[in-house]
Amino acid sequence: MYISYPPATDSMMMRLSTLQQWSLIIGACLLAFLALPVLAGIASPGDFMSLVTGQPRPESSPACTAMDYGGFYQDAVIAPEAVIRQEGGVTFTIRPLYRYRIAGRIVGKDEYFLSPLDRLAPMDLTIATGEILRPEIFSQFTFRKYSRHFSYQYVFPGGTPPLSPQYIASHVSNSHLIFANDAVHAAARDARVGDMVEIEGSLVTVSGTGSDGRTWTWRTSTTRADQGEGSCELVYVERFRQETC
Repeated sequence: MYISYPPATDSMMMRLSTLQQWSLIIGACLLAFLALPVLAGIASPGDFMSLVTGQPRPESSPACTAMDYGGFYQDAVIAPEAVIRQEGGVTFTIRPLYRYRIAGRIVGKDEYFLSPLDRLAPMDLTIATGEILRPEIFSQFTFRKYSRHFSYQYVFPGGTPPLSPQYIASHVSNSHLIFANDAVHAAARDARVGDMVEIEGSLVTVSGTGSDGRTWTWRTSTTRADQGEGSCELVYVERFRQETC
């Protein structure tokens, strides 16, 4: 069957154009309404995209939520396997003690290359986590990195910091990094002071014997409560990720 429809008139085309314009206006108003919480700082861009796409909001990365849960994870290794590494005429045995993850902001970075230990652990990162990262607190800190050590100072209005000295000491970590491979090392070399990062691997102890009979021993800290010499973490890094928060 053949059915003939009347041709479109100018008034019909104008009505269609008006409907399209109104659709665009209504759509723009809806997007602006959904974006208001983000602009006001009440919601995140991830929340906004979840509303627009209808997809669940992805979990926040540990580095971006380091203030919420402390930034550290540590669990004993069930069946540790030693890693053998040759550096500068020294045979090193790397023994994992704990699975380890830290997420936070880099506040100090140094690289080393002279001694066999330097080649084994060619980088230090000092990382701040937890409540220290709150902008009004973080802005009062000065961090200094030197050799394998670090220090920090803070001056707060009124003279009294809102965090205890024990809390501060336990949420700034100086880590000596041994990289599992060149790709992980390259990822860490791209990181800069101020970046948010997440590091996963193991806390390890290292022993070594040189071709001249000289012996080497390097132990990791296994608690966040210690301070001073020997309080740094020695980390065998298997995964390194920079975060965009």
